[in-house]
Amino acid sequence: MKQKLTILVLCLLVMFGCTNPEQEATGLYNQARLEALDNNKVEYEETLREVVKKYPQTFIAKEIISELEKIKVAREQKERMAATELKIKNDLKEMEEYWKNALLKNKAGSILLTGLEGKFIPNKTEGELFIINGTATNKYLKPKVSIKVNGSIFDKAGTLLLKQGAVCGNPISDEAAQKLSFAEIVKKMEKPMASNLKPGETISFSIVFRKLPKSLSEFVVNVGQVRSIL
Repeated sequence: MKQKLTILVLCLLVMFGCTNPEQEATGLYNQARLEALDNNKVEYEETLREVVKKYPQTFIAKEIISELEKIKVAREQKERMAATELKIKNDLKEMEEYWKNALLKNKAGSILLTGLEGKFIPNKTEGELFIINGTATNKYLKPKVSIKVNGSIFDKAGTLLLKQGAVCGNPISDEAAQKLSFAEIVKKMEKPMASNLKPGETISFSIVFRKLPKSLSEFVVNVGQVRSIL
């Protein structure tokens, strides 16, 4: 009888002294769910991992492994979406910067003058004329309806002697410069451009001077008024 009582006591001690892993795992899992309800995502995941680490053989641990995998996939997807959004924002920013610079460039653009050449031409009524020929290229992003250039003549000391303007698109041939009166030449120089000058296109011009001073030494041509399509 005494031996049986001892065995019963030992069994009770074993039963009440040992914990049930499934119950412990479930208890921790319930704790994790409460943390999730409180929006403590970090603590929630840490508690789930603790269940898997301490009670890997339990049924609840196997369910948690599946749940952790879903959390991982969702996080990776969220990170990819965030990276994509960031890339889109950066691309839009670069595009905005590009067009901003393009608009500024167009606003402050330029007419490029090249091929400048000056020469003397005898005229039947005016005597000797000085003609500056050249070309103007539209470096703007929009077409131009009118481009005026101004020519200036200086002496060796840099003193301005004469100044004359002309609208591009009205080149004057040597033959015309010899035969036409100066009034006709001026009328031709002031004639509006026949067509719009598109971006990248080039147009010729001529600037004619009369009553030339003997001290004429050098000339300069600058872009004057430039008008765009409204």
